[in-house]
Amino acid sequence: MAGQAAMAASVRAGKVVQVDALPTISDGTAGGVEEGSITLPLCTELVDEWVLIEEPEICSALRFMIDTEHQLIEGAAAVAIAAGLKAGRHCGGRAMVIVSCGANISSTALAQAIGAAPTS
Repeated sequence: MAGQAAMAASVRAGKVVQVDALPTISDGTAGGVEEGSITLPLCTELVDEWVLIEEPEICSALRFMIDTEHQLIEGAAAVAIAAGLKAGRHCGGRAMVIVSCGANISSTALAQAIGAAPTS
């Protein structure tokens, strides 16, 4: 998420860096990168492209999954869906797979996210 992009910033810097974190519906992806964790070297080696997602895009992806797929997902899964929707516009018609798991979202957070999502 653009408001919690600690890993993307750390990969760019080549070391763990701290970023100012904004509130997010995606609590499963919130937070920084732990010093000494294996995730920074893995992401540095394996991630080809970083697609940063804004909070309204997360809310829109959550609403999209409910309205079109009739699936309840949590904020972290909505980040993956939002990134896929955003990147998919530029993938030249190639197939894309997005693993979406988790529906750990409170009714209060869900109502706020749906209310904040722009309607299309």
